[in-house]
Amino acid sequence: MQLSFHFSQTRHVLKKCRILRLLQAFREGTGRGDGFFPSFSRRILSQYATCFRIDSFCETMDSVSFSLFFAIIPMSHLISGKTALPRRISGMTLAKRLPLWDSPGETMRQLRIRPALYSFNNCVDFIHEFAIGKGDCILTGKGIFNPYFGELDIGADVVFLEQYGTGGLSAATAEAVFAGMKSGCKRIVAIGDGAVFDLAKLCALKNATPVPDLFDRKFALEKDRELILVPTACGSGGEVTNIAALAPDSRRAGTWLAAEELYADAAVMIPQLLEGLPYAAFAASSLDALVHAAESFVSPRATPYTRLFARQAIETILRGYRIIARDGEMARVPLLGEFLAASNYAGISFGNAGLGAVHAMGHPVEEACRAPHGEAGSTLFTAVFEAYLEKKNSGSIVLLNRVLADALGCGAANPWSALRALLERIPGRRRLREYGIGEKDLADFAERALTRQGRLLADSFVPLTAGDMTAIYRAAY
Repeated sequence: MQLSFHFSQTRHVLKKCRILRLLQAFREGTGRGDGFFPSFSRRILSQYATCFRIDSFCETMDSVSFSLFFAIIPMSHLISGKTALPRRISGMTLAKRLPLWDSPGETMRQLRIRPALYSFNNCVDFIHEFAIGKGDCILTGKGIFNPYFGELDIGADVVFLEQYGTGGLSAATAEAVFAGMKSGCKRIVAIGDGAVFDLAKLCALKNATPVPDLFDRKFALEKDRELILVPTACGSGGEVTNIAALAPDSRRAGTWLAAEELYADAAVMIPQLLEGLPYAAFAASSLDALVHAAESFVSPRATPYTRLFARQAIETILRGYRIIARDGEMARVPLLGEFLAASNYAGISFGNAGLGAVHAMGHPVEEACRAPHGEAGSTLFTAVFEAYLEKKNSGSIVLLNRVLADALGCGAANPWSALRALLERIPGRRRLREYGIGEKDLADFAERALTRQGRLLADSFVPLTAGDMTAIYRAAY
């Protein structure tokens, strides 16, 4: 089933429909048990990117999430009147019936997605549809641009980041790029991931220098260029977040900046761009996306709507991993589009709900031994969540156990041993000792995570002490 309608065509129907009524109507009309979601919903979640301008209708729909709405009932049933809408349903009944609902909680914003989302089969279609050319500045790497865009007569200014160094984004690199940008640039088009996106978000601002002062919020942010982000890996989800990061240097630890002005105007999914991604980079980035999804699923700020995206990401990635573990690394090639979508789902989820201790504890490892971001997080992933379970075996982590068990085909009591066994078959995970880290350094890592990563730790499933973190590092050592 292909979606051919635009949201504005059905807005008059949606405004009359509260999500609680739809849930009850669907449950009573089908007689299905808890946790039932039709396969239609999975197709919707994989196709929504090309069908909706999400920012416009999220603001008009109160707390109703488009994804949950379509996951519950086909639009045709509403329009045809096949589904009656009962007048009332209690919140307690909903809490018991909806498996993604941990607790109704306080009234709060449930979901926000800022960039418009687009999907193209190939790079040529993207260039033509967006009319990329004179007045645009493309930030990318030669390894991406030359094979996919080099033969196209684009006419845009192209900045290759290799000319300014490698690794994470530094203040000096950012300021050098700003100084070299030609005047008259109206759009920033970033084709890459990680540091490329961080830089592009700063380039879209009217003034971003001095960069350290920008990150210290010493002056106001003002966006004056359109920003288009095109991911070339399946990990960061940065195309849908409002976060930019500076790599650690001798003056300070890694620094984050989150602001409304850093949101992209468009996020573009092109699976073709992942075809040249080496297997090791694919493994590290997809592991990062898996951690994003799991951490945001159990975050105290998670909602039923963010968990829909997190759950879809987890299921998609683990299904792909099982195929790769069975058939070998080349089995990933036909799945690249699914992994790219899963990374995007995870980005939507953690962009709303936050991350947690896995990322907080991964940063000291990255700073000490220059480990890739996704790789460092995956090393600590299962150890952190098993520590969570020891402290609190209830609430959203139990829901996560059920999601993992269903995806892995194992028992829900403790799916983490099955997950660990699967991840051992996906290259990219190493023990901490394999990075050359000494066991005597673990307590120092814990202290650094506790004192420097408060923003991330605030969204942990449960609070962790320095002693808890040291024990987790030791378990992953």
